[in-house]
Amino acid sequence: MKYKWGHGDALDLWGRAAARLGERRFAEMQLGKALQIRRELGNPERTARTEEALAALQASAPRRG
Repeated sequence: MKYKWGHGDALDLWGRAAARLGERRFAEMQLGKALQIRRELGNPERTARTEEALAALQASAPRRG
């Protein structure tokens, strides 16, 4: 079980770092995986943080028109 918590944390941090570097697709992929693990483990605080990071990333995406 500890491995899963660490894996979720690592994916979240990796995704946030990728977002800061401008690697949007990679960041979304990592944050999505982190969110899946965090929902599975049932930690609402960490899940909310990852959801917020993913929403901010998606909100900053350039609009296609």
